[in-house]
Amino acid sequence: MLSAEVTERKVDKSRVIATFNTKIAPAGIEDYLFFLKEPPESEELKQQAKQYFSQGHEVNFVEIKNWILMTLATLGHAGRSRFGEAMVERLQAPDMPKSVKVGWNEQLAKITQ
Repeated sequence: MLSAEVTERKVDKSRVIATFNTKIAPAGIEDYLFFLKEPPESEELKQQAKQYFSQGHEVNFVEIKNWILMTLATLGHAGRSRFGEAMVERLQAPDMPKSVKVGWNEQLAKITQ
């Protein structure tokens, strides 16, 4: 089972331990992926992940911006087109907060100007 957590908060060793004790170990999750706003810098954090690896649990960290860029780059034209269609559809949903729409437009403006 792969489980993923998307967070803007900093992930440190204590957060990884708490996540392991409350989510990973009880559910028997073998792969747990933290999507982070910024790459992990703590050597303690990496050592804790290595300890869990030796126990049969992979805990990994990926910077979400790079992951999105690499995913879109490897999807090909058809995949990127479908992604765009799905995003437009979702952004037009009546329950979509205006702040998300504004944020999306701001990000598009950054990459298209």
